[in-house]
Amino acid sequence: SMLFRYSYGLSRLIPRGAREARAKKGLNKAAKSNKIFHLWLHPMNFGWNTRKMFNEFERILEYAARLRDTDKIAIMPLREIVLNSTQ
Repeated sequence: SMLFRYSYGLSRLIPRGAREARAKKGLNKAAKSNKIFHLWLHPMNFGWNTRKMFNEFERILEYAARLRDTDKIAIMPLREIVLNSTQ
C-alpha cells in the first residue's frame, strides 16, 4: 500500500521522482509475486504543485497500464478485490 503524498510542508522535500519510483517498485513487486499493490490518495494531495503532481501520477498510471496491457497485473477497484476474495 502506498499513499501518493502531497508536495507541501516536509513532504515537499521528497526528491523529484521518488514517489513515482516507489510506486513502480510496488507495481513490479505485485506483478512478480501475484499480490496486490494499493495506491491511494486524497483529492487534496493535488492541491500543491498541482501540475507536477498530476504529471507524476499520470506517469504511474501509464506504467500500470503497460503492465496491465502485457497481462502482468490486473487493475481493479477495492470492491472487486473484496468480492473476489470472499468467493
